[in-house]
Amino acid sequence: SHPLLVVLSVLAECRSTFLSTEEIHTRIAQIHEVIRISTDVSISLRALTVGAVLVTMIMDPQLARDLLKCMDSLPVNSLSVDESACLASSKTRLIYVSTERAPDLPQIVELAAELGRQKFVNSTTGSLHTGIGTVSCCLGRYVEAKAEFLQAHDIYVSLGNDSSRAHQAAQIALCCFRLGE
Repeated sequence: SHPLLVVLSVLAECRSTFLSTEEIHTRIAQIHEVIRISTDVSISLRALTVGAVLVTMIMDPQLARDLLKCMDSLPVNSLSVDESACLASSKTRLIYVSTERAPDLPQIVELAAELGRQKFVNSTTGSLHTGIGTVSCCLGRYVEAKAEFLQAHDIYVSLGNDSSRAHQAAQIALCCFRLGE
């Protein structure tokens, strides 16, 4: 099958049906194969994004580390702004699951700041800020996490995405609690 068809089929399946842990492992193997054979960076990026979604469904640190290694092999110079945001958002998900320290978190934060300066507002950017906030929480950086969740909240408000806005409000409240505010 065409690599993009495989990626979209796996995405549709994981969004519409319950997958067992075994089935998720099989789908991640398909995603790895797409990344291995694809010569199109945008297809590899979509595959990594779907892989990150699958990994968060089963919270498998080793699979997350494997996908992070795949990410490192992508030629990021040719990515569009939206693709860079998508890659960074997926990376934050995988960092969270892998329980690895995030040496490249400052670059991800800088990308998010640059997107903000460019007034680049979409759900991918909201997801990026959510991911940065989540990783910051794991590192005990609640002030930074709160700021990221606030940015995500503002993005979701501007998009009219009430469920994501409410999720961010809950994350902000948890940060405030941890900060004693």
